[in-house]
Amino acid sequence: MKKIVAVFVIFLMALFIRYYLTNYFRKEIVIEGIREKDIYFGQTINLNSEVSLSYSNGIILAFQMINRLGGVNGRKLNIFIYDDDYEKEKAIKNAKILLDYDNVLGLIGTWGTSTSYSIYDQVIKQKIIPFIAPLTGSSLMRSDPDNIIMLRPSYYSEISVILRHMSSLGLRNIGVIYQNDEYGISCFNDLSDIYSKNNYSINIIPATFERSSTYLYDTYKKILDDQDPFIDSYKRNSAALNIDAILLIGTSAQEIQVINYFKKLKPSMYFYNISFIGENIEKLKNLQNKSNIYITSPIKVDSKTFPILYNNLIKEMRLTNDKNKILDISLIFDKNLIEGFIAGMFTANILKKINRNKINRKAFIEQLYYENENYIEVFDMKLGPFISSKISRGLHTIYLSKYDEKTNKYNVISETKETDT
Repeated sequence: MKKIVAVFVIFLMALFIRYYLTNYFRKEIVIEGIREKDIYFGQTINLNSEVSLSYSNGIILAFQMINRLGGVNGRKLNIFIYDDDYEKEKAIKNAKILLDYDNVLGLIGTWGTSTSYSIYDQVIKQKIIPFIAPLTGSSLMRSDPDNIIMLRPSYYSEISVILRHMSSLGLRNIGVIYQNDEYGISCFNDLSDIYSKNNYSINIIPATFERSSTYLYDTYKKILDDQDPFIDSYKRNSAALNIDAILLIGTSAQEIQVINYFKKLKPSMYFYNISFIGENIEKLKNLQNKSNIYITSPIKVDSKTFPILYNNLIKEMRLTNDKNKILDISLIFDKNLIEGFIAGMFTANILKKINRNKINRKAFIEQLYYENENYIEVFDMKLGPFISSKISRGLHTIYLSKYDEKTNKYNVISETKETDT
């Protein structure tokens, strides 16, 4: 009899605890990022990088705007942000914490190819977890699983635009300096594939450097036909004169050093940067020679191209400026911030299409890929179609811009629609 009473008491206690937790701590229970009045996302980025911080700030601005206007069906958007120092192991650890401990709805805005791919490969592969707008255009992230949601065009397309431009200018000997990791190697493989499929009269001189490194002695030596790069010699200078252009597939940490070095050897040399690398105008100001510097980008948002998006972003930035006393908005207004803002608004607009009581990881992915429309509008910008992670285009166009020494700005000189690659 005592045993029966004991079991009954334990059963009642279990029911009481379940009722207590459900009713008194209901607000603290998070299921796949959802609470009664909140939705949570996670981000792992390099907090020491201006590029990744700017991208993250754009997402925060978008969430801030959505929340100020009432949220998503009454729920506020929140984001947990962890620092990974652009290191793969830290990024993997952060992703596991965000998903397993913080239990976020999905990951958004990771920065970098190697960190993003490592997260995909080691954490979310074959899982139903939204992996939204990683800041990379690598072919590695355009695989079959539909949980990868890419917004930006591919690096393949950006490299295609650069090679066509080089060819049109008659540039022949091209030094390709690329990072020795998933990012650089995948881009160089793209370049090799494009080169093999086209009849370009171009000679490629490849050289690598280790990720995050600014020690480029061996890199320069390879480009200069094994001549000592830091001894003022006739052979080294002669080798440099034979080089027409440098394509940098790295980060902003190497950009200014590479331009400075080769411009001293050959002032007329051309420089090409992929995507957000090279957009730090303040650093470019200090260069002695700023001629023939080009950059590709998937973003062109201004008062003429997408006026509604542009004006709403400026409005939100001014509200933030008034609150935080930022004196000059132009100092924080760049393409990375714009791209982050688009990613944040894109995410919110997907959520708005899902029934409030049915929001979860699976529903988020299905809403994007398996509905009839496959397009998401962000103000006057139309993103899509999203057919699968392998065939999806949020942003459609590659813009090639040239640095203007007089105005200290990049001016768009060509626009190319991305093709299926």
